[in-house]
Amino acid sequence: MQFKRREVGPGLALALVGLSGCLGAITDWKTDISILNKASTTLNVGIEVTRVSNNTELFDWRDLLESGESKAFNEVIGDSKVNVKIDAKQRHQLIGYETYVWSDTEDDRKRLQIDITSESIDFCPSNC
Repeated sequence: MQFKRREVGPGLALALVGLSGCLGAITDWKTDISILNKASTTLNVGIEVTRVSNNTELFDWRDLLESGESKAFNEVIGDSKVNVKIDAKQRHQLIGYETYVWSDTEDDRKRLQIDITSESIDFCPSNC
């Protein structure tokens, strides 16, 4: 079977649109910070991000994260150096309170992954 140019063009365009959607999901560079609950129970997690240069609060969030659940924060940092303060509680017991200095760029090629277990809070910048 031979395809005519008029048949191939629209089909190829549709395939490229579908592929670009998949690539966008794989390389989601818009996420600045993500938190993952690796503990076996629900955790009460709070995060506060302030700019280092003038202590301006960029955002403040607190909520429950189920075991295995993650939360992503998109486009909250911009091109700045920040203090990331995070705490996690299991029931009423504090797992940890940590501060991490981190910076993002305008091209959003950096991200910060925060993993929380029942014993610790771990920071992994960029490609975790």
